[in-house]
Amino acid sequence: NNNQLESLGIKEDYNILLNFVGGLIVSGTVKKILMLDNSPILISLENCTVRLNDDYLYKPEWGTYDLACGSKIVSVFGGPADWRNYFNWRPTPSSKIHQSSNLDKDNAELNELYKIIKEFKKNNRPKIDYIPVLNKLYDNYPEDWLLCIEIYEIIIKDPDLTDEIINLRQYLNKFAKNNKLSDTIGRGLEIIEKT
Repeated sequence: NNNQLESLGIKEDYNILLNFVGGLIVSGTVKKILMLDNSPILISLENCTVRLNDDYLYKPEWGTYDLACGSKIVSVFGGPADWRNYFNWRPTPSSKIHQSSNLDKDNAELNELYKIIKEFKKNNRPKIDYIPVLNKLYDNYPEDWLLCIEIYEIIIKDPDLTDEIINLRQYLNKFAKNNKLSDTIGRGLEIIEKT
């Protein structure tokens, strides 16, 4: 509270010198003490110097120093302090920037299959509708495991598709053994099968 601060010589318009246990030294003139529930939360210092051993962490010419008070800081605001001016430093592009894409004639059909599965999920299509897409993946895109694992997650609980589920699981096992992403694929299968 204020009485405790004053007994330590910390009050507005007074010079202070704080020596912390870790070797941090703060000195300056107290300009304002911000209180909350009769406890100080911020002490603003002018002509402030903050040193740790021989290193200056803050110098008077840098302006007012705000010293946070308390045993812990519960939260802080994330983001820039001045939103209006935050992006002013960025140069204006001289020409229009085009978004790059990996879409080409070789993977256009594969991207279309991803789109179809997305629509199937959105519209709660019957699980049997996924099998033709799965067969296209087996035939045309034997290296694409991601859409296979997505389909596996969707059809795994359907008792009418037991044979397809077993075949797909065996197919995915090959990826889990022979792929740089084997840990990722293995964890994905484990999570799917636990739910």
